Amino acid sequence: MNYIECSSSSNKKLFFYVDNNNYLSNHIFIKNKLKVKYCSEISVNIKDYNIIFVKVPNKQEELFKDCMIDLDDRMVLQGFTEYKEVCKQVLDNFIANKKKVKKICTI
Repeated sequence: MNYIECSSSSNKKLFFYVDNNNYLSNHIFIKNKLKVKYCSEISVNIKDYNIIFVKVPNKQEELFKDCMIDLDDRMVLQGFTEYKEVCKQVLDNFIANKKKVKKICTI
């Protein structure tokens, strides 16, 4: 998995996901006509990767999840073979430090 749902409201959900410095997700979102609002970006201590926070309309939640599957596949196809391991490290770190990150994860 390359994303986590942080919080939700009646009409949107806040997610964070791992992307590379080429922002491959942007192309996937545009291709699938996914409407996201970019909220924040945090550099990861791992070369070429960032954590991206976005708000997604509730109606497009499943489309967002499909885009994340596509992102996972495309990263590997484009030679980012360590992507899945980077995601695991980032998500594990998030879960371990959830209280510290909770302030970021609000709508």
